Formats: sequence, structure tokens, C-alpha cells
Amino acid sequence: MGLIYVALRGPSGASHPRTATCSLWLANQAAVAVENAHWTGTLERRVEERTAELAKATQLAEDARAVAEQANRERVRCWTR
Repeated sequence: MGLIYVALRGPSGASHPRTATCSLWLANQAAVAVENAHWTGTLERRVEERTAELAKATQLAEDARAVAEQANRERVRCWTR
């Protein structure tokens, strides 16, 4: 959350109509930038979590492959005796 205060007054003491329009545009752009920064942080955290999950799954698959290969070698040895 944030606050933008605009205190630009013309010679008559009134703000120019474009000041309000530009201030609103600036506030909207700032809000979008803050929201994008939040989502970027969230996305980076999710990528790190998924990368860790993938590393665990890859290790499990490699372990299972090694066990299966060992079992196949032992099975072949039993047949060749």
C-alpha cells in the first residue's frame, strides 16, 4: 500500500485537470509495478520449490534404475550358471 500526494496549484489556487489525470496514471503504474514485484517474488519461490521437487524425483528415479539394473544383472547370472 502506498500514498501519492500531489499539491501542485496554479496561480488561481486550483489544480490543473491534467494534474489529476497524470497523478492517477502515475499511481496506477506504481500499483502495477508493486504487484509485479510481488508476483515475481512468488514465482521465484515456486520455481525453487519445484526445482527441489524435481531433484528429489530425479534421484528417486536414478536409485530405482540402479536397483533394477542390479536385479537384472543378478537374474542373468543365475541363468548363465
